[in-house]
Amino acid sequence: TGSPGDFKRTCEGIRNMVRQNIYVGINHVLNAVNYKDTEKFVNFINEELFGGLNCSPSSKYWFLSLSVVQPIGRAEGAFDIVPKLSDLSPYFVDGLRRAVELGIFVINPGCGIPVCFTPGYEELSSEYHSLLRQELDIGTFPVKERLKAKGPQCVICRYNSLCLGVWR
Repeated sequence: TGSPGDFKRTCEGIRNMVRQNIYVGINHVLNAVNYKDTEKFVNFINEELFGGLNCSPSSKYWFLSLSVVQPIGRAEGAFDIVPKLSDLSPYFVDGLRRAVELGIFVINPGCGIPVCFTPGYEELSSEYHSLLRQELDIGTFPVKERLKAKGPQCVICRYNSLCLGVWR
């Protein structure tokens, strides 16, 4: 909320939940201001939120989702806060790599970035897995409603059938 002390209270609340084995999911939303600090954020949650709690980073009680702000909802039209995927990709991949190194259960959700921008970490994409297991049809909600789109280059991409595209 941005009120004084909120961040400190939120962090302590997360620590308390982990201590009590309450499931915690952290959804870090990357934007044009913070995306270069993705690996630093992964280190922060590992050291500051879960370190010293006798909680393995691979605990079934917590996970990290690396999302990217999308030009919809409150961010509609605010393209200055939406990073270019080509700029974001190396930092996003560094965050995924660091999380995997630390044993953190991490995902690239549907509001993350397309699988072709995460070389070596494709299996962390929730869209990729949903399409692979046929739990999701390529013609469903995001594409059908035109919230996501594919460019002409997507036709030749090896992940074309396992990706819903980019947010418009």
